[in-house]
Amino acid sequence: MVTVMLGLTVTMNNALYETTQRTNATATVAAVGEIMYTDLNEAVGTGFSTSNPYLMVFQADTSDQSTPWTITYDAMETYTRTQWDPVAHQNVDVVLHRLYRQSGSQRVLISDNLQNVQFRYFDSDGQSPSSPGNVNSVRVTLVAKIEGVESGVTTTTIDFRTFPPSLN
Repeated sequence: MVTVMLGLTVTMNNALYETTQRTNATATVAAVGEIMYTDLNEAVGTGFSTSNPYLMVFQADTSDQSTPWTITYDAMETYTRTQWDPVAHQNVDVVLHRLYRQSGSQRVLISDNLQNVQFRYFDSDGQSPSSPGNVNSVRVTLVAKIEGVESGVTTTTIDFRTFPPSLN
């Protein structure tokens, strides 16, 4: 009886831990996505200066600013984490990204533990633009590794596309 109760307690605690980890990771990715979405909708003119899938640099403007300012999202920094792969039954190295947001001289880490980061750019015809100045919309995909969860749902994703009203 004691063994059954201990086993049940461990299983329930593990389930609660994993549910909490999934909820926290999902909330973090959603918050980062909301910040990026809000910033992108403030993009102006031909404000993009790069079309790199890990680096997004654009000019933004709001009514409370006298001139546009540059916003940079940089996910080019990576680090490696070793983790147990339950399918291969061995430790494997996983490459993860850190995502920084910079506005002016202030650079802030807004997310890490990202398995995939991708910025895709489109012109007014929905095609890949011939130059960064022709960007009309942006699609952002962020896939975060859920820390401490090794089976079942181990990642959380946000994927959105925005059409900033002031572009082109």
